[in-house]
Amino acid sequence: MLSACGPAATTQAPAPTAAPKISVGMVTDTGGIDDKSFNNLSWQGVQKGISDLGISGKYLESHQQSDYAKNIQQ
Repeated sequence: MLSACGPAATTQAPAPTAAPKISVGMVTDTGGIDDKSFNNLSWQGVQKGISDLGISGKYLESHQQSDYAKNIQQ
C-alpha cells in the first residue's frame, strides 16, 4: 500500500461558457400563419426548434404587402 503526504495538487478547469441563446423571428406573407403551406410549415420548424433545441421564437403576420418591411425591421 502506498500513500502520499502533502498538499493535493489542484487545477481549475475553465468555467463553462453558456452557449448564446438563439432567437428566431419569422415574418409571414399575407397568407397568415395558418395558410396550410409555406408559412405554416416554416412555423412548425420554428416550434420544433423551440421544443428540441431550446431556442426562442415568434412570428409577425403581414396582413398586406406594406407590412413586410415594418415587420422585418422588428
